[in-house]
Amino acid sequence: LLEDAGFSFKAQQRFGRYIVDMYIETHRLAFEADGQFWFHHQDKERESRRDEILLGSGLKAVVHLTDEDLVPWLPTNKLVTKVN
Repeated sequence: LLEDAGFSFKAQQRFGRYIVDMYIETHRLAFEADGQFWFHHQDKERESRRDEILLGSGLKAVVHLTDEDLVPWLPTNKLVTKVN
């Protein structure tokens, strides 16, 4: 997704005690591929505090992506069927 858009990014970038899924250093943007499970079961208060801490460390934004956000970039033609 980010590579297709021409961005250089770091995966699993650490900010203090937190790690974000992807980080674009030139724009100070963090991305979290949370998926639907996370959005339905997460502790929203804790996640909000985490985002505030990350923003306080100099990030401009923390973008949370759902499964629906990621579907267009999933390799649907690479599904593997297990044969017994």
